[in-house]
Amino acid sequence: MDALLRPKTWVEISAHALRANHRTFRRLLGPSVALMAVVKANAYGHGMEQVARILASVPAPKRAAPLWFGVDSAAEALRLRESGIREQILVLGISDPADFLPMAETRVSFVLARFQDIACLPISARVHLKVETGTHRLGFFPEELPKVFGALHRRGIIPEGLYTHVADAENMHSPFLSTQRERFLRAESLAFRMWPNARLLRHLSATAAALRDPAARCDMVRVGIGLYGLLPDKGFLHHPIAKKLRPALSWKTRVVQVKRILKGESVGYDRTYHAARAMTIAVLPVGYWDGFDRRLSNTGTVLVRGKKASVVGRVCMNMTMADVSNIPRVREGDEVVLLGKQGHTEITAAEMAAALGTINYEVVTRINPLLMRAVV
Repeated sequence: MDALLRPKTWVEISAHALRANHRTFRRLLGPSVALMAVVKANAYGHGMEQVARILASVPAPKRAAPLWFGVDSAAEALRLRESGIREQILVLGISDPADFLPMAETRVSFVLARFQDIACLPISARVHLKVETGTHRLGFFPEELPKVFGALHRRGIIPEGLYTHVADAENMHSPFLSTQRERFLRAESLAFRMWPNARLLRHLSATAAALRDPAARCDMVRVGIGLYGLLPDKGFLHHPIAKKLRPALSWKTRVVQVKRILKGESVGYDRTYHAARAMTIAVLPVGYWDGFDRRLSNTGTVLVRGKKASVVGRVCMNMTMADVSNIPRVREGDEVVLLGKQGHTEITAAEMAAALGTINYEVVTRINPLLMRAVV
């Protein structure tokens, strides 16, 4: 890239890590269980089109169930189709009835979760019925299903799939996963009574549930956070798969100015940081507009020349300052790692999440989607 056009801050996506994580989950699930790569929310911040193209290029094992992609909206699904993705796609979020026909015409499957939407379905619609088993988001309560099934039957529409979502699979000690699985099995038996010869695609597990309970994998698993090499919760640190997953995302910027400040001088807005000694400060062209959270003010860390440097002062809209007093020879143009490895040192999404009091999902998905994603 021309030096004049190179970005101030950017994201690098490891194609090797994504493919390796995909293979790890394929081996875990076996050939008969389909893998849905969840690429909604800009592929959890990794870049939806880039991730989908990488995974679509992975040769499928012999006799393996097909690869699916999971998105949140019809707009995301159609973007994947326009970028050349021919694999099966499921829209997991609620869809406007105006989008039903365009999705049907482009072979995009979508969720049915509201009774009033049945009358709007084209006959060619590929719908997955969402069953409410205890998460209390989208979905039909089990007692509603006979009415739903009857309305679909009268319209001559056979569902493509039946699924639910579990509430606390990340909690290793909670029995609620089993409770929801049992409720789902009862709904499944009702569906097969209505359509005894149908091949309904049944799915209830995302990454955490699939790791916890092999019996919950059904016909397909929706792999989201694990696909990107991140664990759904620290409770999975000792799971055998934990050592096999590789984070696929690195987030980087550059030093744009280095300056010496005297003892007692303040740094940044609101003068929240005062130097306890003479210090060397590196100015970084990244801020909360980019997704580098303002809550990292005076608490976050970055990597400069393979060493951790503390964020000092407020994180600004487009700039952040870091203390590089103990890191020799820092110069303008030096690469800085916000997430990922530099040398033998690493800042993980889990570490940043702990500093923010949130989860790794939020850390990566909130990286500004306008930042360049470079596949490496």
